[in-house]
Amino acid sequence: MSALKTLLGMPAMVLRYRGLLGHMVYREIHGRVTGSMLGVGWLVLQPLLLLGMYTVVFGVFMKSRWGAQGDGIAYFALALFPGLLVFNIFAECVNRAAGLVLQNPNYVKKVVFPLELLIVPVIAGAMVQFFIGFSLWLALVALLQGGVSWTVLLVPLYLAPFVLLIAGLCWALAAMGVYFRDLTNLVPLVTQVLMFMSPVLYPISNVPSAVRPVLYLNPLTLVVEAVRGSGLHGAVELPQGYLIYVLAAVAVAWIGTKVFVGLRPGFADMV
Repeated sequence: MSALKTLLGMPAMVLRYRGLLGHMVYREIHGRVTGSMLGVGWLVLQPLLLLGMYTVVFGVFMKSRWGAQGDGIAYFALALFPGLLVFNIFAECVNRAAGLVLQNPNYVKKVVFPLELLIVPVIAGAMVQFFIGFSLWLALVALLQGGVSWTVLLVPLYLAPFVLLIAGLCWALAAMGVYFRDLTNLVPLVTQVLMFMSPVLYPISNVPSAVRPVLYLNPLTLVVEAVRGSGLHGAVELPQGYLIYVLAAVAVAWIGTKVFVGLRPGFADMV
């Protein structure tokens, strides 16, 4: 099956295996909290603890502020949170992708199942975590700024190509990870570099203008800026590069599918 046919047929495959995928998504989310005293409370507490840690380290200890508007620690926390949420989607999915096929040998050898769908529960679990954190962020914005703009409704528009791009990266990494086991150690290091090379912890206005085009090569930058602007500034953040970003996401998804389809015949011998 060609890569393009596989990519275009993905919605039909998801629909066909929706029962199994639903169970896998439930297991993915439930596995994060099972056996813990707080249970699902961790899904709420975890992003708040993450925000608190970064706010204390960067906002209190390092006395960072968010540009001209960032006169207080509260605004710094509000500006920081959406960047962390977007980065966590990326890191959660991409960091696990290289070991995904290796961790599911039964689906490779014993179960008739389209292996391309193994990334679906991972991405779905990351998105659930994102929207829980995003809801908390909107509540904080409403509390501290007196309201939330309607522009937050555009957030799915920003996330759609981002998720497609992540899927493409995950397919490529999942396939290559079967043959190159070092990827499981290398990829988390690369994602950390991408975090510091995107406006997650600082406003892009603090970056010298000559360097900013380099930051926009980072797949995180446009999405972080757009999500943050929609909630904090009520801005309709469809930057000039949005169409290019969508086309790039489609290209990455196609390349990732092509790599996965090309390497898949050897999975059973390597797992």
